[in-house]
Amino acid sequence: MALKNILQKIAQETEREIAEIEKQTQKKEKQILAEAQEKAKKIKAKALCDFKLQKQEEAKTFIREEKNKNQKIILQAKKKVLDDIFSRALQKLQKENSEKLIAKLEKSLPKDGEIIASKNNGFKFVSDTLEIDNSFSTLIQEARQKLETKIASMLF
Repeated sequence: MALKNILQKIAQETEREIAEIEKQTQKKEKQILAEAQEKAKKIKAKALCDFKLQKQEEAKTFIREEKNKNQKIILQAKKKVLDDIFSRALQKLQKENSEKLIAKLEKSLPKDGEIIASKNNGFKFVSDTLEIDNSFSTLIQEARQKLETKIASMLF
């Protein structure tokens, strides 16, 4: 019987050790699972934060691009208004009796040249050493170069 008791005792101790190992294994398994879940939460939180930052940056970029597009449209509209103003000035100059203006311009010219008139478009003065373009389109273009900024600041 002594052998039977020894074997029984060994079997009981082995079962206790197996139970203890299983208990420790389950405890370690729960600990590893808890750590993995915590890491997963942190990874998920970081990924969500990164995603939010990326989307915010994309939104800022989109807003910036839309503002630039709108500014471009506004600038084009302003340019069109200025183009229309100077175009109307040229048309008015061409339609109205511009003899007084032509006479005034002719008085300021040297005497040693030829005036080449253009119907409803002013004239050109040509001499051996000088050529002056007093066509209305040129006069309006020169006026535009001088006055465009001032007119734009008054209008806009």
